[in-house]
Amino acid sequence: MSRISLILFITGLLVISTNSHKIGDSLNVKVNKISPFSNPTNSYKFYALPLCIPVKAASQTPSFGERLTGNVRIDSVYKIQFGVDVHQSTVCNVELNEKQIKNLRGAIKNNFVFEMFIDDLTVGNALGYQKNDRQFLATHWNFDIYFNKKQGKIIRASVGFDENSHVIEITDGEARKLVYTYSVNWIETEVSTQTIPTGLDSFFVNESHRASYMNGAILSISTLTILFIIIQRAQGGDSSLVESDSSRRESDSSWKTLRPDVLVPPSLINLLSACVGVGIQLTLTVIAVIILGENGMYYFSKGSIVLAGMILYALTSLFAGLVSGSIYRYLGGKYWASNLLLTAVLFAGPVLIITTIISLIAWKNSMSIALPGGVFATILCGWTLGVIPLTGFGAIFGRTKVKDVSNDTPSKPLKDPVNLEYYKSSLYMILLAGLFSFSVLNSELYYVFSAIWKRKIFTSYGSLMIVLVMTINVAAAVSTIFTYFQLNKKDSRWWWKSFFYGGSCGVYVFLYAVYFYIRNTNLSGFVQLLSYFTCSGLIAFAAFLILGAAGFLSSSAFIKHIYERRKVD
Repeated sequence: MSRISLILFITGLLVISTNSHKIGDSLNVKVNKISPFSNPTNSYKFYALPLCIPVKAASQTPSFGERLTGNVRIDSVYKIQFGVDVHQSTVCNVELNEKQIKNLRGAIKNNFVFEMFIDDLTVGNALGYQKNDRQFLATHWNFDIYFNKKQGKIIRASVGFDENSHVIEITDGEARKLVYTYSVNWIETEVSTQTIPTGLDSFFVNESHRASYMNGAILSISTLTILFIIIQRAQGGDSSLVESDSSRRESDSSWKTLRPDVLVPPSLINLLSACVGVGIQLTLTVIAVIILGENGMYYFSKGSIVLAGMILYALTSLFAGLVSGSIYRYLGGKYWASNLLLTAVLFAGPVLIITTIISLIAWKNSMSIALPGGVFATILCGWTLGVIPLTGFGAIFGRTKVKDVSNDTPSKPLKDPVNLEYYKSSLYMILLAGLFSFSVLNSELYYVFSAIWKRKIFTSYGSLMIVLVMTINVAAAVSTIFTYFQLNKKDSRWWWKSFFYGGSCGVYVFLYAVYFYIRNTNLSGFVQLLSYFTCSGLIAFAAFLILGAAGFLSSSAFIKHIYERRKVD
């Protein structure tokens, strides 16, 4: 592990404590887990390695969010009192056999790092270091804790070791007796908890954000300008249509002749309506998660962002049912039970299946990321008793507010346009449309993936919100523009294509995940690869649904606008 990476890891764990103390108060010092620095999902319980174990290693009851992410707080042998220095204190004497030494050597070779909690602050470091194929185990830990005496609060904390002392070479693999010690250095500061930056603000605020803003702003303005011109042209054409028969004949070769065809319901209306409904649900969920993150809701509890996402997803199921039911009714759908169920499982189903598979494999390998059975049962009950009923309520309300137009439109099959150049083909247009929105989103993806797979603390929620809004705006505008181009070549099958115009960005998101894996990670092992690519696939699928829904609704509103303004004989 490079020195810079380790510093970023240690610094990235620093957050602010909310507890107040008096001098001499005992602090809660808990241990969490150990994992390779480059493989954060390959995590194990702290005492899986032969480290100092207290006589009674009781675990603190974890929050539901901590259970979701495999974090468990267990008693440690370290005794720390608020404001009281400890120069050097022995915590344990252990005799290790050759097998235990071998396990420690393997952990150091694989750059294993540990995590601890000091008064709810997460700290961590490596177990030792490797130099010239020689392994050195740290036997003395030094805790540096910054505190504001007036407020009685800990500002930040870190744990480390000196490579030049209190380390023992274990390269030979022989059994030996070790003495573990620690020291505590309290550093008083006048800095208040309100003025400390959270996590890696300086790491995330850089030129790439500004470039992303500029790129998104330029694309948003450009696409909206083109869309405005198209709408004005369409409206102008309608005016001339009423006034001149020659104009009428001239316009008969364009999109105006397709008015009956554009209302013909597409195939798979159940799936289409579910995709749009879940896309809106995910959009609302992501926006709510970002707003909570911007207000600092995720820095004091492990797994809180996962728990918040689950709760918000369940609550927004009402809107998924509302949108899906409305569209399904509009397109003449009859099988309401299947529409409700498909909407409820479209995204949650793959998440539950993937989580189950990974948890079973992790459980077999004694990894801490395995979900406990009680947690999985709670999630399943929440989906059954929360997501499905709310989706049903939304669908019932949506179907009563929308008129069924399927009986008012012809049901003739639509023929494919023929003899189109490759650059006018549907696949080419769909992939090209996705590039526009991806060009806005791609710079922010690095920070999102780094937060998930490279132990960074994500703090730029405001930037993510700006980029998300611009990406949705570009996807909606580009989808509408491409739908207009499609109608002008007398292709009235716009329903699914308008969704794909926006949703194709998800393809590029997954390709970016592959690129990020090759260039920016050192993940290895079947469980790690499975976790990475399934998680990346879910992120790409979410992008597909979110931006596809934006493209579909924008195109639908555009088509309704231009055809309602046209005088029909």
